[in-house]
Amino acid sequence: MIQVQVTNTNGQINAPAHVTANITSDIAIKNIEWLCNKPVNYSVSQDQKTVNFTPSEDGEYVFTITVWNINNERASAVGKVTVGTIQPSPVPPTPTPQPTPTGLLWD
Repeated sequence: MIQVQVTNTNGQINAPAHVTANITSDIAIKNIEWLCNKPVNYSVSQDQKTVNFTPSEDGEYVFTITVWNINNERASAVGKVTVGTIQPSPVPPTPTPQPTPTGLLWD
């Protein structure tokens, strides 16, 4: 059985940020893969348990780690780096109901 835990953290623009995973498995690990929800350049430590990157803009950077063992069992976890103030998505305005005509028009 594989267990993966990743913590969330805050970051700053142009300052190095790190996301670290705690991985436990009862058998040998075969592969570890990191993915990010944004197009950023990042590096992975030699033991593949830490992602390092430098954010260049405010936002929420979501890193997903997936770990496979030699039996092809896998586990995933998500870690977020929040940089700056995250603005909630705007809520679209509610359409204004149009009045229903009450009379009939004849030519």
